[in-house]
Amino acid sequence: MSAVGYVDKVPESVQEENEAKAVKLAAELQTIEKATANFERLLNLSCRSMRALGCHYLCYCVAYPGLF
Repeated sequence: MSAVGYVDKVPESVQEENEAKAVKLAAELQTIEKATANFERLLNLSCRSMRALGCHYLCYCVAYPGLF
């Protein structure tokens, strides 16, 4: 017995399309995560350089608190 609008089994073509979308989204997420990590490293290095020059306050205003 099926409810109105309920599909007992997802058609194979739809399942394949969804799997392809999932793979694409996973790749995009990995790219975003890598870019975020690179940005955080760059920001951390910039702040270390600024602090070495005595520019402490700008770092605290700009950077993530967890990077210190």
